Amino acid sequence: MERLVMSVGSGDDGCVAVLLEGELDLEVCDALESALRALSSGTGQHLVLDLRRLRFLDSTGLRAIVSIVRSVEREGGTLRLIQGPWQIRRVFELTGMDRTIRFVAADDLTPIPGNDALSSTVRLASSGSIAS
Repeated sequence: MERLVMSVGSGDDGCVAVLLEGELDLEVCDALESALRALSSGTGQHLVLDLRRLRFLDSTGLRAIVSIVRSVEREGGTLRLIQGPWQIRRVFELTGMDRTIRFVAADDLTPIPGNDALSSTVRLASSGSIAS
């Protein structure tokens, strides 16, 4: 059973958009973190992490997001998040991370060509493995 689906696309400006769909928890957070680190490798990478289709986020998923934000910023890049549904926003609010992580409205972003059919999809299984 797949817990989390990660779809990736890129814009003309080199920004990489990542759409997360499903549940981000202990079972998949390490695989997600590895996949996001691979996407953000190199200096000055700009990422957008779209949480609108995320149904569940636990503390390990939050830790993975915070870790990758810090990693990207250390390398001179940016990582912006599009807020998810109320239960996802609530995790950020309860932990105070909503005040330290940069959130943007989806309308504020430059549309990514072909956003409806993102260029690749990675399915993160409950075993923590990555399957294309």
